[in-house]
Amino acid sequence: MADHIYGRAQLLNNTFRPHVFINELELYITYIKKEFEKSKSQLTQKRKNYFVTFKVNLLDGIKYYDLYFTPALFADNDIYQQNLLLLEENKNSIYKIFSSIDK
Repeated sequence: MADHIYGRAQLLNNTFRPHVFINELELYITYIKKEFEKSKSQLTQKRKNYFVTFKVNLLDGIKYYDLYFTPALFADNDIYQQNLLLLEENKNSIYKIFSSIDK
């Protein structure tokens, strides 16, 4: 570790790790997917309103991430593009989860 601190050794690996906001977003999507599956058979109006509000909040968060993520935030343009791709995939999964409610 001391060699790494003083620049004599490279301890960091080059594996891709998504931005922490994307990891947080994926946690929320996993949570809401489980909640939706649990209450899908007995979907009350109150629960439906909860899911709609949750969806709106998630999409607002994604809009914020779109504004926050700039190429200057990331050291490499490839990492920037991979994070944007993950953001788009998460947005699509949100629409897929809530497609039955939106009808």
